[in-house]
Parts: sequence; structure tokens; C-alpha cells
Amino acid sequence: MNYYSIEKKKKHLVLKFNRKCSTEEFIDAHEQLMATNSIGYDKLLVDTRDMGVVSLEGQNYVVTLFLPKMKALSSNGSLSTAVIVGNDVFSKFAVQNVDRKLKKNLQNIDHQLFDSKKKALEWLNCVDDYEPKDI
Repeated sequence: MNYYSIEKKKKHLVLKFNRKCSTEEFIDAHEQLMATNSIGYDKLLVDTRDMGVVSLEGQNYVVTLFLPKMKALSSNGSLSTAVIVGNDVFSKFAVQNVDRKLKKNLQNIDHQLFDSKKKALEWLNCVDDYEPKDI
């Protein structure tokens, strides 16, 4: 089993981590997600429940490189990201740290944390969106 999976849905991309991964694997999964976003998705669902703790390097990568690049690739110059967070205290802290940094430093990136896939999808479906045509 690969340590992550990527799915193209009608209105959003999904990145799901299937197991704990190293910083290099974490960054690689995000790089692959960027490569998948050739048609301008502006919504992401990221499932981190099985991922384990994100290193400080991984957190900084998401805030300074990944999310700004995904925003630039989006069709409308904005980005909505729903992150599903697991119960592990350390993992939750790392994801919350990314959330705090984003809210402090970046505009037009709506980054929300959820404890279930259902809640994350409900929120993503309520966000104004662009619908990619080339799926």
C-alpha cells in the first residue's frame, strides 16, 4: 500500500495519508498533489488521520511553499482546504500549528480543521467554487 492516495473529485482534490510517513514522503505527497492540479482546483480535502506527526520542516513547507503554489494554480486565485485531523495529540498539535501560521500570514486561503470526513465535505460543499471541466 502506498503511503498516500490522491483522488480527483468533481469539485475538489483529495490527499489521504494511509500510514505514518517521513518528512520526505510528506513533502513528496504534496508535490504529487500539485502536479495533479493542472486544471485549477480551488478546493482540497486532506485526510491526516493516519499520517502521524508532521515535522517542523513539513509544517513550514505547507505554509510557505505548498499552499501558496496551490493557490496560484487555482482557477480563481483562492484556495479552500479542509483538513481531517485524527485523535493523536501530537499530530493534532502539528496540524493546528500549520493552521495558526496560515491564518497569520496568508490571504485567500481558507484552511479549516475537522474531526470527520462528513463535516469536512459539508464545509467544502458550502464554499463558493469553481468546477473544473476536464475530469
